Amino acid sequence: MVLRERMDRISDLPDHLRNRIVSLLWFEDAVRTSILSRKWRKVCSSLKHLDFHQQSFERTHGKFEFKDFVYQTLLRRDGLSIDTLSLCVDLRNLSSTHVNSWISFALSRNLKELNFSVFSWGEIEKLPCCLFTCTTLVMLKLNYISIELPSIIEFPMLKILKLTGVTLPNENSMNRLFSSCPLLEKLYVQDCLMEFHSTLKISGSNIVFLEFVPLNPNIDVKISANNLREIDYWGCPPDISSETLSSLLSVNFGLISGFATQDVFYDRASNIVMGLHNVTKMILRGYIKLLYRGRDSLPRLPRYCSSLQRLMLNMYPEKCLVPVIILLLSAYPNLKHLEVAVPEHASAHTLNMDGYSQALDLSTEKSLRNLKIVDYDYFEGSESELDLLKYLLENADAMEKMNILYTHEMTDVSGINERIMAFKRASADVVISIR
Repeated sequence: MVLRERMDRISDLPDHLRNRIVSLLWFEDAVRTSILSRKWRKVCSSLKHLDFHQQSFERTHGKFEFKDFVYQTLLRRDGLSIDTLSLCVDLRNLSSTHVNSWISFALSRNLKELNFSVFSWGEIEKLPCCLFTCTTLVMLKLNYISIELPSIIEFPMLKILKLTGVTLPNENSMNRLFSSCPLLEKLYVQDCLMEFHSTLKISGSNIVFLEFVPLNPNIDVKISANNLREIDYWGCPPDISSETLSSLLSVNFGLISGFATQDVFYDRASNIVMGLHNVTKMILRGYIKLLYRGRDSLPRLPRYCSSLQRLMLNMYPEKCLVPVIILLLSAYPNLKHLEVAVPEHASAHTLNMDGYSQALDLSTEKSLRNLKIVDYDYFEGSESELDLLKYLLENADAMEKMNILYTHEMTDVSGINERIMAFKRASADVVISIR
């Protein structure tokens, strides 16, 4: 009797409190509240965010109940709208017919966000055609599936598109998909597999964020997005329009070792760095070696960029990179934080000046006047690295911290420490931390 009274008190809570309680539960637990009473059943059937994860469900309930659980949950909707559908399935023991019917049902309820994943890397021959002409969808995430796109694709309201581990037959499919999203603001392409025979084109006047990390880093990509503010890009340097480069505020460009050996990629790397006029944060991984091909390439480094405040350089061991870094730094008078890292298993001892620095006009006047923090990771103590640290300490008169992290292979630690501590310092306040 006491238990029943307590249960009645819970059931008599105002609707907004019951809705709040259910919204804080895991989705499966939220659905289970429907057995408490008719009022709770009403709350459960009004849930706008549906999350079906087959693997998680089957760990508790077994393999043969998931399909029924999804169908029963959807049938309780009574015509109510669905804002979000997250669906993660195993196509090895679930028919794609069921999956498509669930997606189609949600789309018919004015679905705004769809996150569809296949955790067994299965093939679904065709997603429902109504998905690709949905007028209410604002966000679409497709994960680890191989699909063929229909002949008609229109996403008039889509603002976020995220493709992870998606296999498409060719670049034409991807081009069609991108061009069908006129309001697209954020685009993520991660670990996708495509057979490319021509250029992949990414364009859109509303795109503000782009992440592109393909399985094939040799893809030729052309980017034209005049309002792009942030980019995270791994692979051979893309062809980016000058208007797009000028609009960028934060960039992360990564180059995978062994690729981008064609002359066009050297030119694109220089064009990218030279065209970033308004960037405040820049990460270049492996790009430094593309900025140097001999003396003729040095004038193609940027002349001046007052906006950059944070710079990270992840450099592979090549000759003459230190002079290139010094020349690069001279273009950023308002730089405050510099991070330098050598890949952990790369031999930094191949870095050397080769007498080349004497031939360079390394003008230092006011080029490092605002640099306050320097972080150097995986320092190996080569002469070139010491030359770079010496240059920074002698010319950064506002520096406050220099943090140096040695590699595990360092042997003459005490000797290197003594040399670093003996360098002349332009800033009397700099604290050098070595570990």
